[in-house]
Amino acid sequence: LKPVAKKNAIDEIEEKVIDSVFEGIAMMVDGLHHYRHGQGKPEPVKPSLSLAIYVLSSTAAAIRWLVEIDKSRQPTEV
Repeated sequence: LKPVAKKNAIDEIEEKVIDSVFEGIAMMVDGLHHYRHGQGKPEPVKPSLSLAIYVLSSTAAAIRWLVEIDKSRQPTEV
């Protein structure tokens, strides 16, 4: 979806921001793997409530944006 998002950018600055946003989303997902796979303990440590709320809120916003981008490439219904 990144190329589609960049294609819809209003200028070069927005294209650069879109690049950074996609990199940020990827970094957040990668960071969250520490909770799922990187602890190496029998009893995993859970995130704090404030981190969980931040991640869920940010991810929900990202998903809404990605859905909007995806819809822009779908054929319109008649």
